[in-house]
Amino acid sequence: MTLRRPNHNRGTRSAALASLLRRAGRIGAACAAMICTLAAPSVAFGASSSPAVSSSASQSGSASASASNTSNTDATAGPDADSATDDDASAGTACTNAVCITADDLTPVVTSTSGYHVTVTVTNATADAIDPSTLNVSTNPLYTFTSRVDMQGWAEGEASIPTRTVLGSAQVEALAPGATAQAQVDVTADNAGLTAITTWGPKPLRISLSAGTRAATATLNTFLTRSTDGVRSADTPPLNITVAMPLTAGTWQTDDNLVTTLTTTSKDVDPQAAAVTDSQQRVAQTALITRHPMLQAVADPLYLSTFDTAPRTAAVMQPGYFDITAAATQQQSALEDAGIASTDWSAASAAGTDGGDAIAWQGQGAWTKEALTAAARQGYRTVIAGPDFEASSTAIAHTGSYAVSTDAGDVTVLAPQTALTRLAQNQATSDAARAEATEAGQMARFIAQSAFYQMEQPYADRVLLVTFTADASLQRVDQMMTAMEEASWITLTDLDAMRAATVYRTGDAAAKALPSESGVSAAASAAFARSLDVASSARRSAQRFADNVLETSGVPAASAQSAQRWMERVGAVQHALIVRALDGAGGNLVLADRTLELADALFDGVRISPSDSINVVSETAQMPVTVSNNHDFPVRVRVDSKTDSMQIVTSREVETVVPAHGEAQVTFTIRVLTSGHATAHLTLLDADGERFGDDHQTHISSKLQISDMSGTVIIALAVALGVLGLWRQFHRKKDPDE
Repeated sequence: MTLRRPNHNRGTRSAALASLLRRAGRIGAACAAMICTLAAPSVAFGASSSPAVSSSASQSGSASASASNTSNTDATAGPDADSATDDDASAGTACTNAVCITADDLTPVVTSTSGYHVTVTVTNATADAIDPSTLNVSTNPLYTFTSRVDMQGWAEGEASIPTRTVLGSAQVEALAPGATAQAQVDVTADNAGLTAITTWGPKPLRISLSAGTRAATATLNTFLTRSTDGVRSADTPPLNITVAMPLTAGTWQTDDNLVTTLTTTSKDVDPQAAAVTDSQQRVAQTALITRHPMLQAVADPLYLSTFDTAPRTAAVMQPGYFDITAAATQQQSALEDAGIASTDWSAASAAGTDGGDAIAWQGQGAWTKEALTAAARQGYRTVIAGPDFEASSTAIAHTGSYAVSTDAGDVTVLAPQTALTRLAQNQATSDAARAEATEAGQMARFIAQSAFYQMEQPYADRVLLVTFTADASLQRVDQMMTAMEEASWITLTDLDAMRAATVYRTGDAAAKALPSESGVSAAASAAFARSLDVASSARRSAQRFADNVLETSGVPAASAQSAQRWMERVGAVQHALIVRALDGAGGNLVLADRTLELADALFDGVRISPSDSINVVSETAQMPVTVSNNHDFPVRVRVDSKTDSMQIVTSREVETVVPAHGEAQVTFTIRVLTSGHATAHLTLLDADGERFGDDHQTHISSKLQISDMSGTVIIALAVALGVLGLWRQFHRKKDPDE
């Protein structure tokens, strides 16, 4: 191994030039990369210094989506890596007509004892087989990124940074078209390439595959981040990061047994127990929060009440994770008709009398001025925004705290750091950042980006906020928290530190930072409005049953009061479901349909019992109809009958009172004008004449018969006259002229 003496003058000039090129775009970044590399001391390794590598490869017959640098991209980086993020960036692009490398596992933080471990999947998405190939993992141990443009350019495969130091290699067997293989490279801590890293921070890492032909070559650019452990570093303050996670149910389910008990009996039930959650999920969430003491859980109080032992939380959010941002786009009357009162999601309801510990978490929309005003009216003084709040900002990483004045008071918006939060939420910084197609690549970029932010402004007094989504995988959160806990340049702080940090913008500057559009998609807005309509219909339907079907006037007062309490419980269950249906993730809208099904079940408890077909042999007959009632209270209904024939008709309506858990029989009169067939359509009506329940059909057949003496005499006389007419016809005298 031979070391070249560094040229300090050249290094000084290159640093100055790199500073001038900080915002010069990709070409400038590439030039700066080359100059810095030439200026830095280099280490040459011969074949004898190659590290010991363990490798494995397995082949399967199916192709998988992965990242590939063989496809062209026209993405460009702006002056800031954050602003280079595409709002619609997806985690990579499907591997098509190329050989692709996908990162499955990358060591996020490299220490003096950790070594470096890489597991990738190689996909042959071409029409030709590729020969056995070599996978190389290489880096530039002396390179230092000088700007966010520099880092983004490398991530997107456009920055030309030499990575001649091979950390390890693995052999990949031949791959047929459409086949995949997994390869693993394990680099020990004493590897010469790792020990050559003498400064901490992110380093460029290239994973390349070569099968001896140009068409089969694939590369993947990512980052290796060295901690301060055992390397030369300045004694600078660490980067303060607050990590917050919404503690929500995710998906609520209705308790079918409770609903059945409610609709068929008058037993007392707990309305809040009508919606249930996954008990195993609660156990896993509690374990996660216990394992990571600095993970700041902001809990939905309704969900928190379902825990046998509530886990540690940093704050509470709006009950039911109610979507304040989406609700701000709806008419207030629509919310009221659905049974949603302002007190249902107020800060006082969430955290007690003053609501001081309550924080409103952003829903499907953005914190516009209207949404913030709505939150402030309900007592919220702090809200947490989504990662897009500062997406258009080109400023350096700073405390994302904005003090905004509204008509209902001041509200502090806590804005997550865009790049870090998007990576934490399984989003790539851009489509062209191929390594970030997987969680492993996203985590490697997250750790590298956080290290760069600390190096960029090591003495800045700031607290960065990183948030997870409500549906984040607990395993993902665990891995991210573990990586941050291992990062020596990061200090995890609590939510109080974030709230107490110096505000970044106030007054007009803060107001200008607010988005002008709600951010609620047309589909989400329509689904939210539909849920309100369904809940409103469900409430009206249940009230209609109470007012127009339940019999309370002719029963003892105690029974009437019991019936009233029963209907109040029905309304309370409907309310509990709709409050949980309108959550900020939009994943529980189906609960609105459950409220309508609950109302329908009330009417389904009253029905017409099936009856046999009726044969009529006279001009009039009786048609009995039985109505059953499965409820604990009597009901008053009208039965309506119509036939589909003008020759066979029935009487129209009959009213009856059906006792609790009993039956009542009503009778309709059938009138027949001629023999034939008809169908009587039977329908239940409430006191206002509105139909409910299922229609019932009874078939009527008629064969008229002589049933009295007068009919017999008439027929006999007709026969006699007929016989007499025939006799006269054959015995009359003919006229001679005929």
